[in-house]
Amino acid sequence: MSESLNRLLAELHAERERTWDPAALQVNVDQRRRLVEEARPERFVKADDRVEPF
Repeated sequence: MSESLNRLLAELHAERERTWDPAALQVNVDQRRRLVEEARPERFVKADDRVEPF
């Protein structure tokens, strides 16, 4: 990820920490962690892949 994108994501998380209820923030953090852990990059669409309309 680019440095600027990482900075923007860090700023977004800091805003969430300031404004969200701690329990709601933890749910969001856990959801994002699960998405990363369960991601299957081999199934991601790549350049030149043909995809069906949806």
